Amino acid sequence: MKQDSAKIILRRGGAIIDPDALVEWYSGRELYDRPKHVKINGVWEEVFTYEKIIRQEELNTAREIVFRCHIGDNRIIEIVIAD
Repeated sequence: MKQDSAKIILRRGGAIIDPDALVEWYSGRELYDRPKHVKINGVWEEVFTYEKIIRQEELNTAREIVFRCHIGDNRIIEIVIAD
């Protein structure tokens, strides 16, 4: 999945927090390897833990990578990367 063709969305529950999200990524081997920080309402938040989920329908080639991230104070957000 190429970074310039992918769409990054932030959501909490089912609601979109920021359709034009800014995410700082750990520079690993993969393009979207590990989120370090995420910008919510103009404030950078640190990602403490995350779970990576890859969703893809059988008949469709489009896929979605979801990072469920704990950002402190019992707040969990999802970073969704879609083709």
